[in-house]
Order: sequence, then structure tokens, then C-alpha cells
Amino acid sequence: ISYGDKSAGSSTDYMDTITMIDLPVGQKTFSFCIPIVEDNVVEDTESFCVQLDDVTQPTSFTRSNAADPDASTSTVSILDDDTVTCSLNAADVEGTEATSASACVNIECDKGVQDSGFSIDISYSDKSAMTSTDYMESVSMVALPVGENTFSFCIPIVEDDVVEDTESFCVQLDDVTQPTGFTRSNAADPQASTSTVSILDDDTATCSLSLTTECVTETTDSAVSFTVECTKILEEDDCQLGFSYHHITTVTDEDYTSTLTLVDISTSTSRFTFDATVVSDEIVEDTKSFSVELISVACSGDSSVEFMSSTTTVTIKDDDTVTCSLNTADVEETEAASASACVEVECDKEVEDSGFSV
Repeated sequence: ISYGDKSAGSSTDYMDTITMIDLPVGQKTFSFCIPIVEDNVVEDTESFCVQLDDVTQPTSFTRSNAADPDASTSTVSILDDDTVTCSLNAADVEGTEATSASACVNIECDKGVQDSGFSIDISYSDKSAMTSTDYMESVSMVALPVGENTFSFCIPIVEDDVVEDTESFCVQLDDVTQPTGFTRSNAADPQASTSTVSILDDDTATCSLSLTTECVTETTDSAVSFTVECTKILEEDDCQLGFSYHHITTVTDEDYTSTLTLVDISTSTSRFTFDATVVSDEIVEDTKSFSVELISVACSGDSSVEFMSSTTTVTIKDDDTVTCSLNTADVEETEAASASACVEVECDKEVEDSGFSV
């Protein structure tokens, strides 16, 4: 007996250990069995050839033409019983946002494949991270390397200048595509598998407070604008600014109005403005001042924001002038002991400070 490899190989797929068989006495039909090698490799149906060659006659058999050595060949097909199942590594993956950064996800298969052309479809779903702005869906299909059970693919992480919390998205294995011309239909199990990828932010912002106009004149409810400037954009709904107000000189709560002490950043921005209103009154008063201080910038999660302990001072110039006059009515008083005549002085406005005299 001789053998010839086709797609199946000797020793790796079958054993060519039987090289001769005896013809049983009195039987025309008989058989011999060729061992098939069991492996853990996914492969297509394979084949090899078996051939009858020379016939050997018994020792001392006197006839020379008792057997006809007619060469005869048969093809043996080996049907594979292996199916590959692949899944994403159960451990969550982390990637830090940076230039040319990526998060690499491991795929583990229970068996290797013998043929190139196997591939797995990859799909994505947003959680707090968004495609295009936080990561790129550039890898939509991964080829299964021949003979390897564990391999990986890397997802590009988008670098930005936004201070944000740790964000995440999901990666899923979908269908498995078999090689073109592969005859088996059950070689791969398209088992859906999902892994979560977390993106760690690398941005740090510094925020400070400034004042558009340092000196305002008290008119009809004049507005004073304050600006918080950060070196990078703060993600919406992630950060909160804290302020405090300080009275300088003789300023009181009746001279300006502002109830703003904590501000939630509702829109992604690096610049935030707010106003305090200087109250217009009818009182003659001296120039006054108050200050506003940025005392905190708090962000959720891992967002990193520092603040410069900055204070701005606002000076309020009064626009009121007092005019006083005597009551125009003549005054009469009868002469008597300890008598006096009282004259009224009328002013159009009040004065806040003592020391004014007419």
C-alpha cells in the first residue's frame, strides 16, 4: 500500500502506518483501516490518495503469474469536526487619551484555524464616549491569524483639549466570515461577545477670574460683567464654579445684587461670564467697592481642573448730587421768652454719610 498527499498531509492528518495487507484465504472482499489524526484545528474537508501497488506471492509458490499487480487508487476524504468560537477578553480595556493613542482589545479563540480568510465583524455602541469625537470606528473587521488562538486589534482614541470625566463605549464581535471556497458551513460559531473600553482623560485646565470693567458709575441698574477663563474647554454638566463676595469700604447688599455663588457648566466652554447689577438709588454717597473671588472649580469623576485664587474689585461711583433750599413760605414767630423762629431746609436727596453741612 502507498499513499499520496492531496490537501491532507501524512502524520498531521492521517497515518500511513499500513504499508502491506495479507489477502485472507477464501475471501474476495476485505478491508484495512487508516488512522485519522485528531487535532484542535479548524480546517476544511481534506483528502489523500491510497494506492495498491505490487502483490507479493507466498514463499515457494511455484506459479509466477498467480497475481496481477494492477495499480488501483482511491481517494479518502477527512471531514473536520472542529468549530472555532471567538470572544473578547472579559476584562475591561482602558486607553488614555493622548496623541496617536489607542485602546487594544484582545480576542481569544478556543481553536486555531488552518486557512487564511477567516474574519470577524466588529461593531461599536456609544455609552458616555461618542464615536468620531472620542474614538474612531476604523476597525470594522479583524482577520483570524492562521494557527493563533489569541490576537488583538487596536481602536484609535481621539485626542482633544476638553477636560472631561472617564468615558466609555462598547465593542462587540458579530458574524464570522469563512474563506472563499470553504466548503464547510459550520466551521465558525458567530458567538456575540461584548467588551467595555474606558477612555482616561489626560487634560488639565487652569481657570481664573477677570473683570471687564473695574469702575462703574451708578446709573439705572448698571451691570458689571465678570469672566472666568479656562485654559481648556470644560465638558458640559461635569464642572461647577464657586464664587464669594466681599464688601470693601462701606458697600452693602443694597448697592449691588448678585446671588450667584455656584454655577454649573451647562455648555462645553472654556469661557464663562456672569453679571452683578449695581443698584441705582437716590442717595448721595461716596465711592464704594466690593470684590468677587473665584474660590473653587469642582469637576466630577477624574476631571482635572485647577483654579487660580483670583479676586476682582469693582468700584462704584455715585451719580447723585444733593440740592438743598429753604422752604419758600415766610416764617413768623411771636416775640416771647425763649421764642425762636424755625426755618425748614428741604433737600432733594438723602446723604449717607455724616459731615455734610449747609
